[in-house]
Amino acid sequence: EVARRDPGPLRIGLLADSVRAAVPIDPEVAAAVRAVGERLESLGHDVSEASPAALHDQDLIRETQTQWAAGVAESIDTFGEWIGRELTADDVEPFTWFLAQRGRDTSAVETARGADRSMVFRRRMAEWWAEGYDLLLAPTCLQAAPLLGQMSGTPEIPYAGVEVTLAYSTLTAPFNTTGQPAISLPLARTTSGLPIGIQFVADYGLDHRLLQLGHQLEQEYRWADERSPLHP
Repeated sequence: EVARRDPGPLRIGLLADSVRAAVPIDPEVAAAVRAVGERLESLGHDVSEASPAALHDQDLIRETQTQWAAGVAESIDTFGEWIGRELTADDVEPFTWFLAQRGRDTSAVETARGADRSMVFRRRMAEWWAEGYDLLLAPTCLQAAPLLGQMSGTPEIPYAGVEVTLAYSTLTAPFNTTGQPAISLPLARTTSGLPIGIQFVADYGLDHRLLQLGHQLEQEYRWADERSPLHP
């Protein structure tokens, strides 16, 4: 019932670009984000190009990843306890094992610093919503859907797919760190028919705002009637 309520006019910041110089955005994805922004304006929302400055601070984001690697190592140990034996490299993806080993090599001081930088990142992200924005509109992924295996590493080069992976997580992973509510909606397609996800992010505790806007856009786009073609 909450989702069916009119969200009212929202102030929405639009981000239609990459926040990493080494990871470009597909022009079709950028155009799709802007097209959704125009549709939102036609529905009475206030849309302008704006985004949290913290999203563009790659040094800060990189420092939070130390905690990520340590967390993977801890998870590997926990899963081993659950199944009654230690996990090995054969049990997980090469990149997962690589991260776990990196986490084991991380000192307690480095892990603590990563936790501290994560808190700094959360506070800086929250500042943008405190300026009066209701939602952030951005692509879910910077590129269209990848081919199978394109993001996989190998035992010899476990991080081989990292740069490819970054193209798909640059604007989603930060909100895993902050813990903010976010939603991805299938609002566009490439010229070849592949789906383009459009992401909306809200401030803490405002999940209902995402559900209400999602319901409003579902009535506009009717995506339940759409099916993507098989990739040739």
